[in-house]
Amino acid sequence: VMPPALLEVAARGLRLGDAGRPSRTLMIGPIGVGKLMVVRALAAEVGKPVLRVDVGELLRGADRLDERMARVGREAMLRGAVVVLRGGTALEDQATPLAERLAELACRLPGAVVFTNHTRPSWLIHAVNDLVEVAVPAPGVHEREALWRAALGPDRTLVDDDTVEEVAGRFALGGSAITRAAERAVVQAQLRGRTHLTLSDLT
Repeated sequence: VMPPALLEVAARGLRLGDAGRPSRTLMIGPIGVGKLMVVRALAAEVGKPVLRVDVGELLRGADRLDERMARVGREAMLRGAVVVLRGGTALEDQATPLAERLAELACRLPGAVVFTNHTRPSWLIHAVNDLVEVAVPAPGVHEREALWRAALGPDRTLVDDDTVEEVAGRFALGGSAITRAAERAVVQAQLRGRTHLTLSDLT
């Protein structure tokens, strides 16, 4: 479950269920903010899986880029998947022939394609026609509380509300970081046979 405010921001640009021309979206946000989580949540709403592809890995094999992207296209078509090209910093604000070729091949992929990056690569706007930009802001304190509760699971006896509010207020983490921290804390608690988490367990 994602906070509605985050989903509303992304839904303006992510037309994942459109039957018309497949959408091409650039999702920008700081590391760990939860860009992939948002895409997965919105894709699930329209019954689509997500195919995650690391741009850095693609660009490391220049001579095999066309072949790799063809494989991505076949898998996306077979699964009816939304393709997420995770840039991190790999796309950056600098066009290279290889990066431009990647953008060209991405335009040919079936279905929706989402580029994710920490910063805005302005060259990509010109390389991909009708590219829609979506900025994913860092979650506010109330959104962080919702993310912590969702990540800790349905067992409300595991951690009390005061602890969730304190950790959300004290640490300005993004969605991915919260998910990782919560999952780690729950696993550690299970291994130790504990039935309650404290603030120190979550930090």
